[in-house]
Amino acid sequence: MLIRALRAEVIKLRRTLALTLIFVAPLAVVLLSVLNFLRASTFFFGEELNAWEWLIRNTIGLWALLLLPLLIALETALIGGLEHQNGGWKHLFVLAIPRWVNYIAKQLIVLLMIGVSCLVLLLGILAAGILVQLLNLRPEVTFSEIPWQKFIIATSLVYLAAWLLITIHTWIGLRFRQFTVAMGVAIIFVLAGFMFANVDLGIYFPWSMPILSVAAVFDRQGSGIDTLLLLNIFGTVLITPLACLDLIRRDIK
Repeated sequence: MLIRALRAEVIKLRRTLALTLIFVAPLAVVLLSVLNFLRASTFFFGEELNAWEWLIRNTIGLWALLLLPLLIALETALIGGLEHQNGGWKHLFVLAIPRWVNYIAKQLIVLLMIGVSCLVLLLGILAAGILVQLLNLRPEVTFSEIPWQKFIIATSLVYLAAWLLITIHTWIGLRFRQFTVAMGVAIIFVLAGFMFANVDLGIYFPWSMPILSVAAVFDRQGSGIDTLLLLNIFGTVLITPLACLDLIRRDIK
C-alpha cells in the first residue's frame, strides 16, 4: 500500500512548482555564493585557505541557515496544498488505503525531495568551482585539492540534521489549509535560528540544527553533533506517529 501511495505522490508532483524548486533553490544558492566569491576581498580567503573550502563552506552555510529551512516549509506547504484544494483529502480518505499510509508517503516524498536538493547543491558547487577555474575569474586565489571528505560529510550532515525540521513542517503543511501559516512559522523560526545558532541551546532548536552541523565539520566544533543527530532521529520517530494520529482523527468537510 505504501508503494502505491508513493507512486501516486510522484504522479501528483509532475509539472508542479514543488518539483521545480528542488532544482532551482540549490542552484540559486550556488549562484549567490559564486557572486559573493567573485567580489570578496582576498583578505577573507587567508593565505593558507583553499578556495575550494571557502566556496564549499559558504555555499553550504548559506543553504543550511536560510534557504533549506524555507525550502522545506515551501515544499511541505505546496504538497499539502495539493490536497487542501478541490477536495483532495476527501478523495484520499475514501480510498481503501489507511490514512496513515498517505501521511507517511507524503513525508517520505519530502525527505526524498530534500535529499535530491542537497545532491543538486553538491553537484552545483563542483560545477561552479570548476567553471571559475577554467575561466580564470579569480587568478589571485588558489584552488588546490578539493576537500572531498569535508564536502561530502558536511552535505550529508546538513541533510540528516534537517529530518526533524522536515517532520515538523510536514505536519504543519498537511494540517493547515492556509499557505501563510506554514510560511509564517518558517520565517519566524528561521530568524530565531540565527540567534540560537550562536548559543549552546542551538543544538536543541530544529531550525538551527543544519547550520550547526556545518560548523561541526569546518570549525571542528563537533562535540554536540551526536546529540544533534540523535535528537533528529528521536524527534522524527516521536512526532511522525503523533502527526499521523492527528490526521486520522480529522473530520474532513
